[in-house]
Amino acid sequence: MEEGAVAADVCMITKESIRSIWVSTITTLESFKNITPHDPKFMAWEDSVYRKLIRIYGEDSYEIKSFGAIKFNKTSHTFEEDEIELHMADCLLQAKLFLESLIEELELLPRSNFVEGGEKNGARKIFISHSSQDKTIASEIVQLLSLIGIKDSCIFCTSLEGHGIPLGEDWLQTLKSEISGDAIVLFVISENYFKSAVSLCEMGAAWALSKKHIPILVPPMDYNQMSGVIPLTQGFKITEPNKWTILKTQLENLFNLTPKAPEIWEGRRNQILARIDRLFNP
Repeated sequence: MEEGAVAADVCMITKESIRSIWVSTITTLESFKNITPHDPKFMAWEDSVYRKLIRIYGEDSYEIKSFGAIKFNKTSHTFEEDEIELHMADCLLQAKLFLESLIEELELLPRSNFVEGGEKNGARKIFISHSSQDKTIASEIVQLLSLIGIKDSCIFCTSLEGHGIPLGEDWLQTLKSEISGDAIVLFVISENYFKSAVSLCEMGAAWALSKKHIPILVPPMDYNQMSGVIPLTQGFKITEPNKWTILKTQLENLFNLTPKAPEIWEGRRNQILARIDRLFNP
Protein backbone atom coordinates (compact mmCIF):
# COMPACT_ATOMS: atom_id res chain seq x y z
CA MET A 1 0.00 0.00 0.00
CA GLU A 2 1.18 3.50 -0.81
CA GLU A 3 2.78 5.37 2.07
CA GLY A 4 0.26 7.40 4.04
CA ALA A 5 -2.79 5.78 2.45
CA VAL A 6 -5.76 4.52 4.43
CA ALA A 7 -6.84 0.93 3.85
CA ALA A 8 -9.74 0.62 1.43
CA ASP A 9 -11.63 -1.87 3.62
CA VAL A 10 -11.85 0.39 6.67
CA CYS A 11 -15.58 0.84 7.21
CA MET A 12 -16.80 4.42 7.26
CA ILE A 13 -13.84 5.82 9.15
CA THR A 14 -13.28 9.43 10.19
CA LYS A 15 -10.15 11.42 10.91
CA GLU A 16 -11.51 12.08 14.38
CA SER A 17 -11.88 8.37 15.14
CA ILE A 18 -8.32 7.61 13.98
CA ARG A 19 -6.95 10.52 16.00
CA SER A 20 -8.83 9.28 19.07
CA ILE A 21 -7.41 5.76 18.60
CA TRP A 22 -3.80 6.97 18.49
CA VAL A 23 -4.20 9.45 21.34
CA SER A 24 -5.56 6.63 23.53
CA THR A 25 -2.71 4.35 22.41
CA ILE A 26 -0.10 6.97 23.32
CA THR A 27 -1.75 7.52 26.71
CA THR A 28 -1.38 3.81 27.48
CA LEU A 29 2.24 3.85 26.30
CA GLU A 30 3.02 6.76 28.63
CA SER A 31 1.71 4.76 31.58
CA PHE A 32 4.44 2.13 31.21
CA LYS A 33 7.13 2.44 33.90
CA ASN A 34 10.19 0.16 33.96
CA ILE A 35 8.36 -2.27 31.71
CA THR A 36 10.00 -5.15 29.82
CA PRO A 37 9.18 -6.57 26.37
CA HIS A 38 7.84 -9.73 28.04
CA ASP A 39 5.45 -7.94 30.38
CA PRO A 40 1.87 -9.10 29.55
CA LYS A 41 0.60 -5.51 29.61
CA PHE A 42 3.19 -4.41 27.07
CA MET A 43 2.66 -7.48 24.87
CA ALA A 44 -1.11 -6.83 24.81
CA TRP A 45 -0.47 -3.17 23.95
CA GLU A 46 1.97 -4.03 21.14
CA ASP A 47 -0.43 -6.61 19.70
CA SER A 48 -3.24 -4.06 19.86
CA VAL A 49 -1.15 -1.50 17.95
CA TYR A 50 -0.45 -4.03 15.19
CA ARG A 51 -4.16 -4.87 14.86
CA LYS A 52 -5.11 -1.20 14.68
CA LEU A 53 -2.45 -0.47 12.07
CA ILE A 54 -3.65 -3.38 9.94
CA ARG A 55 -7.29 -2.31 10.19
CA ILE A 56 -6.55 1.33 9.38
CA TYR A 57 -3.67 1.17 6.89
CA GLY A 58 -3.53 -2.43 5.65
CA GLU A 59 -1.36 -5.46 6.36
CA ASP A 60 1.38 -4.54 3.85
CA SER A 61 1.43 -0.83 4.62
CA TYR A 62 4.42 1.41 5.21
CA GLU A 63 3.03 2.10 8.69
CA ILE A 64 3.15 -1.59 9.64
CA LYS A 65 6.74 -1.86 8.44
CA SER A 66 7.74 1.29 10.34
CA PHE A 67 6.30 0.05 13.63
CA GLY A 68 7.85 -3.38 13.06
CA ALA A 69 11.26 -1.74 12.67
CA ILE A 70 11.17 -0.75 16.36
CA LYS A 71 13.02 -3.66 17.97
CA PHE A 72 11.45 -3.81 21.43
CA ASN A 73 12.55 -7.39 21.97
CA LYS A 74 16.22 -7.05 21.05
CA THR A 75 17.93 -9.95 22.76
CA SER A 76 21.56 -10.10 23.78
CA HIS A 77 23.28 -12.21 26.40
CA THR A 78 25.66 -9.32 26.99
CA PHE A 79 22.92 -6.87 27.99
CA GLU A 80 22.90 -5.86 31.64
CA GLU A 81 19.56 -5.18 33.32
CA ASP A 82 20.03 -1.41 33.25
CA GLU A 83 20.96 -1.58 29.55
CA ILE A 84 17.75 -3.47 28.82
CA GLU A 85 15.75 -0.76 30.61
CA LEU A 86 17.51 1.97 28.62
CA HIS A 87 16.91 0.09 25.36
CA MET A 88 13.22 -0.35 26.18
CA ALA A 89 12.86 3.33 27.12
CA ASP A 90 14.42 4.30 23.79
CA CYS A 91 12.06 2.00 21.89
CA LEU A 92 9.02 3.39 23.70
CA LEU A 93 10.13 6.91 22.77
CA GLN A 94 10.47 5.82 19.13
CA ALA A 95 6.97 4.33 19.28
CA LYS A 96 5.53 7.51 20.77
CA LEU A 97 7.13 9.68 18.09
CA PHE A 98 5.88 7.28 15.41
CA LEU A 99 2.30 7.40 16.71
CA GLU A 100 2.43 11.18 17.03
CA SER A 101 3.56 11.36 13.39
CA LEU A 102 0.48 9.35 12.37
CA ILE A 103 -1.72 11.94 14.05
CA GLU A 104 0.11 14.81 12.34
CA GLU A 105 -0.15 13.13 8.93
CA LEU A 106 -3.94 12.78 9.17
CA GLU A 107 -4.32 16.35 7.92
CA LEU A 108 -2.26 15.53 4.83
CA LEU A 109 -4.49 12.65 3.72
CA PRO A 110 -7.13 13.29 1.03
CA ARG A 111 -10.64 14.01 2.26
CA SER A 112 -11.91 11.23 -0.01
CA ASN A 113 -10.23 8.66 2.23
CA PHE A 114 -12.69 9.38 5.02
CA VAL A 115 -16.35 9.67 5.84
CA GLU A 116 -16.77 12.85 7.81
CA GLY A 117 -18.83 12.75 11.00
CA GLY A 118 -22.54 13.16 10.39
CA GLU A 119 -22.45 12.36 6.65
CA LYS A 120 -24.73 9.80 5.04
CA ASN A 121 -23.36 6.26 5.13
CA GLY A 122 -21.52 6.94 8.39
CA ALA A 123 -22.40 3.60 10.00
CA ARG A 124 -18.91 2.31 10.58
CA LYS A 125 -19.77 -0.62 12.88
CA ILE A 126 -22.44 -3.18 13.59
CA PHE A 127 -22.51 -4.11 17.27
CA ILE A 128 -24.23 -7.38 18.24
CA SER A 129 -25.39 -6.98 21.84
CA HIS A 130 -26.14 -10.41 23.28
CA SER A 131 -25.80 -12.69 26.28
CA SER A 132 -22.69 -14.86 26.36
CA GLN A 133 -25.10 -17.79 26.78
CA ASP A 134 -26.33 -17.04 23.25
CA LYS A 135 -22.90 -17.18 21.63
CA THR A 136 -24.04 -19.76 19.05
CA ILE A 137 -26.92 -17.53 17.98
CA ALA A 138 -24.61 -14.51 17.76
CA SER A 139 -22.24 -16.55 15.59
CA GLU A 140 -25.06 -17.36 13.17
CA ILE A 141 -25.99 -13.66 12.99
CA VAL A 142 -22.38 -12.88 12.09
CA GLN A 143 -22.67 -15.49 9.31
CA LEU A 144 -25.76 -13.70 7.99
CA LEU A 145 -23.99 -10.33 8.07
CA SER A 146 -20.98 -11.81 6.27
CA LEU A 147 -23.32 -13.27 3.64
CA ILE A 148 -24.77 -9.79 3.11
CA GLY A 149 -21.24 -8.52 2.51
CA ILE A 150 -20.35 -6.84 5.81
CA LYS A 151 -16.61 -7.09 6.45
CA ASP A 152 -15.34 -8.74 9.64
CA SER A 153 -13.66 -5.47 10.64
CA CYS A 154 -17.09 -3.79 10.69
CA ILE A 155 -18.66 -6.34 13.06
CA PHE A 156 -18.24 -5.99 16.83
CA CYS A 157 -19.38 -9.03 18.83
CA THR A 158 -17.82 -9.44 22.27
CA SER A 159 -18.12 -13.24 22.60
CA LEU A 160 -16.54 -14.14 19.25
CA GLU A 161 -12.78 -14.28 18.75
CA GLY A 162 -11.64 -11.69 16.24
CA HIS A 163 -14.80 -9.62 16.62
CA GLY A 164 -14.57 -8.69 20.30
CA ILE A 165 -12.46 -6.73 22.78
CA PRO A 166 -8.68 -7.36 22.50
CA LEU A 167 -6.75 -8.63 25.52
CA GLY A 168 -5.53 -5.82 27.72
CA GLU A 169 -8.12 -3.33 26.44
CA ASP A 170 -10.50 -1.49 28.76
CA TRP A 171 -13.95 -3.08 28.31
CA LEU A 172 -16.09 0.02 28.82
CA GLN A 173 -13.83 2.35 26.85
CA THR A 174 -13.68 -0.06 23.91
CA LEU A 175 -17.45 -0.47 24.03
CA LYS A 176 -17.91 3.30 23.92
CA SER A 177 -15.54 3.74 20.98
CA GLU A 178 -17.12 0.91 18.98
CA ILE A 179 -20.79 1.83 19.36
CA SER A 180 -20.74 5.62 19.54
CA GLY A 181 -21.96 7.84 16.73
CA ASP A 182 -23.50 6.09 13.74
CA ALA A 183 -22.99 2.48 14.79
CA ILE A 184 -25.87 0.07 14.22
CA VAL A 185 -26.78 -2.01 17.26
CA LEU A 186 -28.47 -5.38 16.90
CA PHE A 187 -29.99 -6.40 20.26
CA VAL A 188 -30.33 -10.20 20.48
CA ILE A 189 -33.27 -10.24 22.88
CA SER A 190 -33.56 -13.57 24.68
CA GLU A 191 -34.43 -14.85 28.13
CA ASN A 192 -30.69 -15.10 28.78
CA TYR A 193 -30.23 -11.46 27.79
CA PHE A 194 -32.47 -10.17 30.57
CA LYS A 195 -30.79 -12.40 33.14
CA SER A 196 -27.37 -10.93 32.33
CA ALA A 197 -26.22 -7.79 34.14
CA VAL A 198 -23.51 -7.28 31.50
CA SER A 199 -26.06 -7.47 28.67
CA LEU A 200 -28.32 -4.94 30.36
CA CYS A 201 -25.32 -2.66 30.85
CA GLU A 202 -24.55 -3.01 27.13
CA MET A 203 -28.14 -2.20 26.28
CA GLY A 204 -28.09 1.01 28.30
CA ALA A 205 -24.78 2.13 26.83
CA ALA A 206 -25.76 1.25 23.28
CA TRP A 207 -29.13 2.97 23.56
CA ALA A 208 -27.46 6.15 24.80
CA LEU A 209 -24.48 6.21 22.41
CA SER A 210 -25.82 4.97 19.08
CA LYS A 211 -28.54 6.23 16.77
CA LYS A 212 -29.89 3.07 15.13
CA HIS A 213 -31.11 0.10 17.16
CA ILE A 214 -32.69 -3.09 15.85
CA PRO A 215 -34.08 -5.58 18.40
CA ILE A 216 -34.03 -9.21 17.25
CA LEU A 217 -36.29 -11.47 19.30
CA VAL A 218 -35.17 -15.01 20.12
CA PRO A 219 -37.79 -17.69 20.99
CA PRO A 220 -39.65 -17.91 23.26
CA MET A 221 -39.50 -14.09 23.55
CA ASP A 222 -42.42 -12.31 21.89
CA TYR A 223 -43.46 -8.73 21.21
CA ASN A 224 -45.99 -8.62 24.05
CA GLN A 225 -43.23 -9.46 26.55
CA MET A 226 -41.25 -6.39 25.45
CA SER A 227 -43.97 -3.79 25.81
CA GLY A 228 -42.59 -0.77 27.66
CA VAL A 229 -39.03 -2.13 27.76
CA ILE A 230 -37.60 -1.00 24.42
CA PRO A 231 -39.32 0.19 21.23
CA LEU A 232 -39.86 -2.67 18.79
CA THR A 233 -41.18 -0.78 15.76
CA GLN A 234 -38.07 -1.73 13.76
CA GLY A 235 -37.47 -5.10 15.39
CA PHE A 236 -38.22 -8.62 14.21
CA LYS A 237 -38.14 -12.27 15.22
CA ILE A 238 -34.85 -13.96 14.43
CA THR A 239 -36.33 -16.66 12.15
CA GLU A 240 -38.35 -14.27 9.94
CA PRO A 241 -36.67 -14.56 6.50
CA ASN A 242 -38.39 -11.55 4.94
CA LYS A 243 -37.24 -9.27 7.76
CA TRP A 244 -33.64 -10.37 7.19
CA THR A 245 -34.04 -9.43 3.53
CA ILE A 246 -35.28 -5.99 4.55
CA LEU A 247 -32.27 -5.60 6.86
CA LYS A 248 -30.00 -6.79 4.03
CA THR A 249 -31.27 -3.98 1.77
CA GLN A 250 -30.77 -1.38 4.51
CA LEU A 251 -27.20 -2.52 5.17
CA GLU A 252 -26.36 -2.61 1.47
CA ASN A 253 -27.36 1.05 1.27
CA LEU A 254 -25.56 2.07 4.46
CA PHE A 255 -22.32 0.29 3.57
CA ASN A 256 -22.41 0.88 -0.20
CA LEU A 257 -22.45 -2.86 -0.89
CA THR A 258 -23.12 -4.60 -4.18
CA PRO A 259 -26.45 -6.40 -3.63
CA LYS A 260 -26.19 -10.17 -3.35
CA ALA A 261 -28.16 -12.00 -6.05
CA PRO A 262 -31.54 -13.15 -4.64
CA GLU A 263 -30.99 -16.80 -5.60
CA ILE A 264 -27.68 -16.84 -3.69
CA TRP A 265 -28.92 -14.81 -0.73
CA GLU A 266 -32.19 -16.64 -0.17
CA GLY A 267 -30.74 -20.14 -0.29
CA ARG A 268 -27.88 -19.44 2.11
CA ARG A 269 -30.06 -17.27 4.36
CA ASN A 270 -32.56 -20.10 4.70
CA GLN A 271 -29.79 -22.56 5.58
CA ILE A 272 -28.59 -20.31 8.41
CA LEU A 273 -32.11 -19.64 9.69
CA ALA A 274 -32.81 -23.39 9.65
CA ARG A 275 -29.76 -23.94 11.87
CA ILE A 276 -31.01 -21.25 14.24
CA ASP A 277 -34.49 -22.78 14.31
CA ARG A 278 -33.03 -26.18 15.23
CA LEU A 279 -31.51 -24.61 18.35
CA PHE A 280 -35.05 -24.17 19.68
CA ASN A 281 -36.77 -27.08 17.92
CA PRO A 282 -34.25 -29.96 17.84
